[in-house]
Amino acid sequence: MSSSRPGKSVSRIKTGSFERRLSLTRAGLFAGTRMASHMATNWFSSRETREQRHRAMLSSQARFLVDELGRLKGSVVKIGQVMALYGEHFLPEEVTEALHTLEDQTTSLEWPAIERVLKAELGQSRLSELDVDPEPIGAASLGQVHRAVRRSDGLELVLKVQYPGVADAVDSDLNAVAHLLKVARLVSFGP
Repeated sequence: MSSSRPGKSVSRIKTGSFERRLSLTRAGLFAGTRMASHMATNWFSSRETREQRHRAMLSSQARFLVDELGRLKGSVVKIGQVMALYGEHFLPEEVTEALHTLEDQTTSLEWPAIERVLKAELGQSRLSELDVDPEPIGAASLGQVHRAVRRSDGLELVLKVQYPGVADAVDSDLNAVAHLLKVARLVSFGP
């Protein structure tokens, strides 16, 4: 569980396969367009200048893509975390640095969405027995954590709340990967 980024939150999690794929595709296209523009503007720069600008662009691009992964939540964040762990062997340093932020600076979900989950899970009467801090103390790929105090006796509690729709998002991601593997003919799905 990681501390959430100050000022970084989303109002809802994209759970549908189409909107998650579209979000990643859009992010990839945007990043590719920025990289092409960067390469074109550096055509006549010195080698040293090109290398410095390339590293800065890699860092910027990686942060942009990692921010998108953080907004999507679920298994794409887990994949990013694994890439951070093993990426030092095959990714540029700037990319692995950005991916490591998924371990301790994940985007949180806004309070109204979390409050709806708590009301659905606990019921309004049980929730009214608690003073829940709407600011999360931690946010991760599948949920976030909030401090709470039980009003009757002042007992301090921690509530770990699963993001609404994250199970659907994980299912959607797994279906997308299965489809990709099937299309790439890397896995056999029956006779």
